[in-house]
Amino acid sequence: MLRTGARPPEWKDAKAHVVQVGFPQGTPVGLILRDERGVPAVDVSVVQQDGTVTLYAPSERLTFVDDPKRLLPYPSGGRINALLVRLTGTITGPVERKYDVVRPTRPASDAK
Repeated sequence: MLRTGARPPEWKDAKAHVVQVGFPQGTPVGLILRDERGVPAVDVSVVQQDGTVTLYAPSERLTFVDDPKRLLPYPSGGRINALLVRLTGTITGPVERKYDVVRPTRPASDAK
């Protein structure tokens, strides 16, 4: 699901994750994960003035990974793997290089 505006995606009971990324205000950041069917799901929002971005996921507990191959729909230790990416709008090579992986301040997120 993609989010437009301030609305969360249409997942049943979507959970808000406020993640510290430290990018300038307005930087677009995407959260990518796989739903229970294994289908990729994406939420996109922009960084706020305090360096945080609020993204929505169907899972309350996430672990951030740095490789899309690690995106599995099955929880590990009660957490779903998710990939944070900075969306650059620049296409310079293969699909795997159309984004920059984001390493947030904390390696996991619990919904608020």
